[in-house]
Amino acid sequence: MADNTRVEYGNISDVGKVRQANEDYFGTYKGDFGELFIVCDGMGGYKGGRVASTTAVEAMKKHFESVKSSADMRIELFNALKAADRDITMKANEDIELGRMGSTAVVVLISGNRLFFAHIGDSRIYRVRDGEIERLTRDHSLVQEMVDNSIITEEQAEHHPQRNVILRSLGPNGNSEPQVDPRDEVLFKDDVLVLCSDGLTGHVEDREIRDIVLKYGPVEACEKLVALANDRGGKDNITVQVIRVVEGKKRAVSLRDKSKLLQAAIISGTAVVVLLVYFFLASFDQEIKIPDTGVSDTVKTSTDTGTVGTVNTSGKPDSVKPGTNKGAK
Repeated sequence: MADNTRVEYGNISDVGKVRQANEDYFGTYKGDFGELFIVCDGMGGYKGGRVASTTAVEAMKKHFESVKSSADMRIELFNALKAADRDITMKANEDIELGRMGSTAVVVLISGNRLFFAHIGDSRIYRVRDGEIERLTRDHSLVQEMVDNSIITEEQAEHHPQRNVILRSLGPNGNSEPQVDPRDEVLFKDDVLVLCSDGLTGHVEDREIRDIVLKYGPVEACEKLVALANDRGGKDNITVQVIRVVEGKKRAVSLRDKSKLLQAAIISGTAVVVLLVYFFLASFDQEIKIPDTGVSDTVKTSTDTGTVGTVNTSGKPDSVKPGTNKGAK
């Protein structure tokens, strides 16, 4: 690939612990355009869901077979998703048993070091960079609309009884308009991308996804993520693709990172100054001479908080009293 960008990836699709059939489907393809990664979550029952997700992936693959590197990749992503929508709709109209089928989709296209992506439904794309995870897609779902309108919180959305109601999907039922991200995104070395169906995010938190993909390689990370979702119930099919940039341009230090480094330097410098002052005072030691009153005594002062003696200047015998050792506990 151009710009010496190279990725490694892993993927896995699992039926989960409750469903009888796996209605998810995924694909990875290479061509003149670059590399294409797709995850689809089908709907419409035992038969319809699988047909919808498989049809979507195959339609997008077919579309990109003729796409060249000079193409506008955002337009091609949109056209590929619309081709998938048409194919699903056509099959649904031909078979009454498939009439309610549809599919979500998340699509990542890597061309050189550039990242393009699109989605429809509640499957997600994440990026992990510099130890932080960012959700690149916004769910086309009822609960996401409620969160956006401050009706419920993100925490309430996770357990809301209508969290599985989606507002867009490929196919004949409802809004099938895909969303192509307009941002100019560049991939850097050690970036990690995660594509997944809601069978994963329904059980595994974003921070847990981050921790696992940072700890393990792409293949093992996929296995760990699916195992964790299944351990917590596996109520839906679980599909995930993990992509890591192993060769590529190193990311320059951002303004935010520079600010963090400056703050760390200030804190470290302050700590050093405090330690120096502490050790200076701890080692401070001087003698104070008492004017000659007939008794040649010298009082030695120190930062030591141990026993303090009394100076006899009366000519009478000392009355000995036990000292107070402030250092004793």
